[in-house]
Amino acid sequence: MLKDDSTIGRIYAFLGRSCCKPCTEQCQGGLTCLMPFIICNLITVLLGLILNNDIGEIIGAFKAMLNSVTFYEAFDFMLLFASTLGALLSQVVGCIYGYLAYREIRDSGVHQTGGDWGNSYPQAEEARLDKSLWLL
Repeated sequence: MLKDDSTIGRIYAFLGRSCCKPCTEQCQGGLTCLMPFIICNLITVLLGLILNNDIGEIIGAFKAMLNSVTFYEAFDFMLLFASTLGALLSQVVGCIYGYLAYREIRDSGVHQTGGDWGNSYPQAEEARLDKSLWLL
């Protein structure tokens, strides 16, 4: 959504030339990518909670981190705890903010469909009306 931004656009262009190239080819940007982003994050969170037992893994890693004997074991469990919790929280926050952006756009009053080109350009609408009056 921010590919046309002056600062974030450079990051988007770099990622578009790297391993994320298929993503940039499939989704042309803008709001067309928002709903698939929300749905993919929501499915990932739900499947992670139901099938992967992410909450149990987070609690188990935290307990193992507290009960570990050496520093290296504690560090390993801390990385597991932080990465699993961070991934889960970032996906939930992405779903929430994506939906809030979608809802704001939806409720903003823009009701333009594919055939409403005349409403986008007032000069074209006026010219069409003038021509129809001239034909009468």
